[in-house]
Amino acid sequence: MPVPQDTKVHTIPDFSAGIVQDRAPWNIPDNAVADGRNVTFLGGKVQKRWGFRTYRGNIPGRAQRVFRYIVPSSGAHQLLALSTTGFYKYDSATNTWTSIHALAGNPDILPILGVTSTRLYLANGVDQHRSYNGTLQDADPDWPYTWRYGSLIAGAESTYAIVAYASTGTATTSAISGLRLVWGIIEAAVAPTSRDLPDTETFITGIVNFSGYTLVFTERSIWFAILAGNNLRLEQRVSGAGCIAPGSIQVTPVGVLYLGPDSIYLFNGVQSQVVGRNLQPWMRRINMAKANRIVSFVDPIMGEYWLFAPVDGATDANVAFVLNYFTGYTSVHYPLPGSVVGTGLIPLHTSARGIAADTLCPAFTVYDPAANTSALYEISNDVGDGSPPTGIDAWFDTKMLDFGVPGMKRLYTVVLFMDRPATGTLELRVGTSDDGVTVTWSNPYSVQMAGSERVTVSVDDVKPAVRYQLRVRNAEANVDFGIKAVQFWWKERGMY
Repeated sequence: MPVPQDTKVHTIPDFSAGIVQDRAPWNIPDNAVADGRNVTFLGGKVQKRWGFRTYRGNIPGRAQRVFRYIVPSSGAHQLLALSTTGFYKYDSATNTWTSIHALAGNPDILPILGVTSTRLYLANGVDQHRSYNGTLQDADPDWPYTWRYGSLIAGAESTYAIVAYASTGTATTSAISGLRLVWGIIEAAVAPTSRDLPDTETFITGIVNFSGYTLVFTERSIWFAILAGNNLRLEQRVSGAGCIAPGSIQVTPVGVLYLGPDSIYLFNGVQSQVVGRNLQPWMRRINMAKANRIVSFVDPIMGEYWLFAPVDGATDANVAFVLNYFTGYTSVHYPLPGSVVGTGLIPLHTSARGIAADTLCPAFTVYDPAANTSALYEISNDVGDGSPPTGIDAWFDTKMLDFGVPGMKRLYTVVLFMDRPATGTLELRVGTSDDGVTVTWSNPYSVQMAGSERVTVSVDDVKPAVRYQLRVRNAEANVDFGIKAVQFWWKERGMY
């Protein structure tokens, strides 16, 4: 059917709001999408993510932390991992991970680490902490505590440690003090000092440094821990919006992001505010009984915070919630390659789109219980670098549109404005709804991108409806797409 000359045009000019699910699909902004998987919205464009690729060999056990360490004495770069079976170093000659020490961790306790000018400090929440400077050092007899969370503060002459620990005395003591802090000069042979938070609090869930302050998170609150000489002063800054998942805490240029009681929160140094409201319907599906297995990372290249969480009864993380901390857009990455149990920053193995090789990029680990090993995956930012990632199923749904006019309409044509030339096939479906609740999807339209900047699709065989919605999908391996705007050509009832 030819398109009438007096057809009206409705344009979605950009997609900068990302996924918005806290309102009905017809009540969200035009520049939001109602749902989607494996897409990003950087620069207001909806783009397919490249997915992931495996990196190096498998790590023994449940690998919870992976990181690069530069040995101070030699300048040597080492790729290290902490898992539930030990502390490992990557051997590039054999593509294997060799054991440094059998530090047996706990799957429900995320290991912590900190770096000073002379060494790396690490703790798995089960044993006494150790230090490493190319060689693993013995446990410090002056700090006989099982660290759960901690932070290092480098001073002019010494490094202070502020840590929360699991036992009231030595590492062998069974009594638990979930509110006790220990602090002191970690590199001196001096016993530290301890202090408890008020007993109106619940367990400490994390300690990080931010903007010159040490923040102590509990399940209910956020405290400032301020050192004055060897005295520790505590000031409560936030009440009622604490952190429920230790592995969710990440420091970003705009504040500290973490999972609170009902959403993702941002603490900016003064107050906490909800920033993950758009994803709250998803958040309600998180298995909070396994909140200790939630992990996260920050992608400084994309400006994104990734929260890996178990949903729908899963015991390990199976969905990634993504928040851009500069623009505020949100998205969802699912399915993942498997159960995500750890994260880290690793050197990108080769150059990618505008990114130099050896740049530290985020990675995550996927656990295989049958083999008791973890595969390490890096986030891919390009496809044309000689080692393309596997294809993923990427799709999004636009807002449900009535074009600002009540009653029935007819849709004739959809036009996609591409961000960059691409090849491959897009699958389009048109959703129709008369009540704003029930959506009927059309048969798929197969569209070749063919390097075009403008892709036009005739959809005049779709029945008249009150509201329309568009779904765009691509699941091909090594195929990219980026869409910066969409037009709908339509007419009112009685005029078609």
